[in-house]
Amino acid sequence: MTAAIYLIPFILSINIYISAKECINGDCIDGNGTIEYVSGDRYVGSFKNSLMHGDGVYAFSNGSKYTGMFRNNYIHGKGTIVFLNGTTYEGNFRNNFMHGSGTLYYPNGSRYIGIFKNDLMHGLGSMDWNDGDSIKGKWRNNRFEESAE
Repeated sequence: MTAAIYLIPFILSINIYISAKECINGDCIDGNGTIEYVSGDRYVGSFKNSLMHGDGVYAFSNGSKYTGMFRNNYIHGKGTIVFLNGTTYEGNFRNNFMHGSGTLYYPNGSRYIGIFKNDLMHGLGSMDWNDGDSIKGKWRNNRFEESAE
């Protein structure tokens, strides 16, 4: 049986500003340092060729915070992002998007464990609601399509 469950789209638009910035500490070219952006964002971590590259922490001016891997100024690899509303994602990122395996924790205690594609639940996964109910199966573009049971 195919069920359709529509979730509130939780598009995680992670914008890293590559605008005016200032290195306020360390080596922001090929080493470890701290950059502050005009937007109020701040990055502390590794740099390669003046780009965020390697381990780092990016604090957004809106209160959200990412901790994890960067590649060529993109959030890329394993990491954790905590949003201002308390939603937390732990898992893989590709070019600033949640992509690959990960877990999305909602402030109400619900969670999704599974595969993401470009910030959307897409592939095999399980949604566990805070009331104890859960569904497992195939997701496509944040929509539950097919039960695994």
